[in-house]
Amino acid sequence: MEFIRNMLRRRLRTALTIFGITIGALALVVLGAMAEKINLLTQGANRYLENRISIQPRGADTAFVSAIPFSTQMVEEIRKMDGVLGLEQAITLPLDEEINSNSVGVPQHISGINLMERKKAQQHDHPSIRLSFAQGNWWRQGEREKVVLGADVAEKLTLKIGDTFHNRKVSFTVAGILNRMMTIPDHTVYMPIEDARELLIKNQPRLETKPAYRTNKPRNKVETREQLINSLYIVTNQAKAETTAREIKKLYPEFNVYPPSRLLKHVNSNAAVFNLVVMGSATIALLVGGLSVINTMIMAVTERTREIGIKKALGARDGDIMAEYLLESAVIGFLGGLAGLLVGWGVIHLVNHLTAPSGTIIFTLTPRLAAGSLAFAVILGVGAGLYPAWRAARMSPINALKSE
Repeated sequence: MEFIRNMLRRRLRTALTIFGITIGALALVVLGAMAEKINLLTQGANRYLENRISIQPRGADTAFVSAIPFSTQMVEEIRKMDGVLGLEQAITLPLDEEINSNSVGVPQHISGINLMERKKAQQHDHPSIRLSFAQGNWWRQGEREKVVLGADVAEKLTLKIGDTFHNRKVSFTVAGILNRMMTIPDHTVYMPIEDARELLIKNQPRLETKPAYRTNKPRNKVETREQLINSLYIVTNQAKAETTAREIKKLYPEFNVYPPSRLLKHVNSNAAVFNLVVMGSATIALLVGGLSVINTMIMAVTERTREIGIKKALGARDGDIMAEYLLESAVIGFLGGLAGLLVGWGVIHLVNHLTAPSGTIIFTLTPRLAAGSLAFAVILGVGAGLYPAWRAARMSPINALKSE
């Protein structure tokens, strides 16, 4: 075909132009895959939080888990309130005593749960975030020193059911391993809340004495270690969530009460900033590749001026000339985009393979991203070739034939 012959006339120039698009497409694929991973985590968090109210003591660092342990004394009173479908009391700890600040997405952590509460709460969750098992199952009610591992944690620690999980010099038996969900449970070690409470006190010895966790607010006093928690979610009727949150705040003004709207705003704003930075960087890289297409096509028009004049003198229409150059630039965009996609897939696969032993999967290459990056490269090629093609089509046959 003629457009292929035209591309092969200046093979080095064409190859360098395709290489420019390849670099841009590679940046779009790799950075886009990182953004897709964050988006999947965000979507899972949104579905989890859409019907939950978080309660934290004043002074807590975040809306999700408190470094300040507090009491379960309000739990039974809240349980009876209108709109409350269930509660989730928990003890949450980082999986590693030294937190890795370089982790991407949700850090791996321990969640000590009341199993009956967790099962009841899950009945009201979106089906996509209901936990299911690749191996084993939950521990039996009343059992101790058992754990259920998220998929990423199990992969990091290379554990299967029946193996021993060690943490903070305590040994646990792996009762189950969850299916991969591409969201928060993948990074979680679930254990009985009593065991997690022991680890928390082991990590913070001052909590062992009553004065260490007494406050001047009576309803936040922890009289016994069994009352100690550092995370409390209220599972609500979604339509009544905001009203229920206001009622809880009136009853317990000494606590921060976060309704779903505030929790979702916090999660989504962080994801939006991340996506803006990542995709902005990738788009700039791809646009730079587009400039190389413009340069190549303008030079091609200049070199083929006399040829264009002959074609028009023989009856070629403006649309025919324009279509020829647009097709050439579209093929350059496609080849560059395809090469960038393949190289990007290789980079993503390699990096994920290298980071998998640490339990961190950084990238997720989705079909949407693959198709989108390739389509964007083609559109960019066509857009970059639009002016040169229009310039070629508008040439006067007489002036074109006079050119040397």
